[in-house]
Amino acid sequence: MSIPQILDCLFRTMAWISAILPNVMWYGFGSFFLGTKHFGDVDLLIVCSDQKEAALTHDSCYELWSEWPVHLMVLTEREEFST
Repeated sequence: MSIPQILDCLFRTMAWISAILPNVMWYGFGSFFLGTKHFGDVDLLIVCSDQKEAALTHDSCYELWSEWPVHLMVLTEREEFST
């Protein structure tokens, strides 16, 4: 598992999704984003306007969570507000 490869896949996915859904918000957290050498997974929270955007975003992230140890949580703005 190469950090540059994970970042490349992450940035490509984010750019593609952001081009069609510009209001999607991305949040990275956990040990991967703290720059530690050892991490178990990449934690991502993605907040979308509505359920349709959330489903499209989740499906568009398939390469991320199928090929890399990505813990992906996709929420709508309403779901984020209620947590």
